[in-house]
Amino acid sequence: MQIQCPGCKTKLQLPDETKAGTRVQCPACKKVLALPANGAAPPSKPPAPKPEPKPQPSPADNFDEDESAGMYGVRKDPDLDDDEEEEIAPKGKSKGPPKFKKKKRPEVNFAPDVSIKDLRGPAMVLVVPPSNYMMMQCGLVIVTTLASIAMSVWPFIFMDRVLPQAVALKPFYQGKTEKKDQARFKRIEEGWVTWPALKKGAKEDDTGFRGDPMTEEEYEAAKEELAKHLPFAVAWLTLSFLILGYTLAVAFAAVKMQSLESYAWSMTGAILAMLPFGAIGLLCYFFKPTMEFTDLPIILFVLAVEAVFTFLVGVMALAVLLKNDVKLGFAYRSDATG
Repeated sequence: MQIQCPGCKTKLQLPDETKAGTRVQCPACKKVLALPANGAAPPSKPPAPKPEPKPQPSPADNFDEDESAGMYGVRKDPDLDDDEEEEIAPKGKSKGPPKFKKKKRPEVNFAPDVSIKDLRGPAMVLVVPPSNYMMMQCGLVIVTTLASIAMSVWPFIFMDRVLPQAVALKPFYQGKTEKKDQARFKRIEEGWVTWPALKKGAKEDDTGFRGDPMTEEEYEAAKEELAKHLPFAVAWLTLSFLILGYTLAVAFAAVKMQSLESYAWSMTGAILAMLPFGAIGLLCYFFKPTMEFTDLPIILFVLAVEAVFTFLVGVMALAVLLKNDVKLGFAYRSDATG
């Protein structure tokens, strides 16, 4: 009788008279076998079932599950996997095992978006300095113009005549050298000579002050001086208001320029700022009847400084407004501003 060990597959030769149920030890693997009734090899343990092949993952399953990520994940891109290798077939007569090399990552051919979203930013950086200079210039001119208006209005409101007595009679006594004339003019300078009453029957001064009235000759000379000075006083007051209006227009244009609201107003303000109009008021002194030429160097120096400063500020503003970035900043309108 011949049986086969189910463990090591060794064939065992037994006598034919061996009874069923006899226990036999395998000489090879030392396993004890129980002889079946029909003489066949004892049944061995059933083989373990083969594991079923895993299904191929779908694209939807290529996400890294993260407990903290909830239902979201990161999808793996096989083109960017560092572990993926490419098989290379060996060359030559003696072919050996295939070689592998890692695939290169695909080249990323893109640049970050560095485009400017709001074109007003670069333009505002350029227009702020010249607009600040324009507003500073306008502030100085406005202060001096208001003082000029106050000085020119004062004689019309608070004086009987546009000129005080000493100023009106100074040309009359300027060429006289006699002592009595010099004493008389000194008395006029001290305020002891008054203008004649504007109307007959005018009330006398209630303060008790009694000055000497002007003589007929003095009054005629004073009227001639008043006739010369009155147009100058009117021109001075009118020009002061014109300078004030000009300065306010330039200041308004500077504000529009700094906020990039109106390109037309900004160009107008730059052109106006180039003109030394704020110093033109000083030119009135050239036509002032009582002007002394000893003041001429000072006036010319102030005019020169004002003219140079205003011209440089205007040129700076005009040069900035002609730049393309500034033009784009004025033309740009965001969704918020319409």
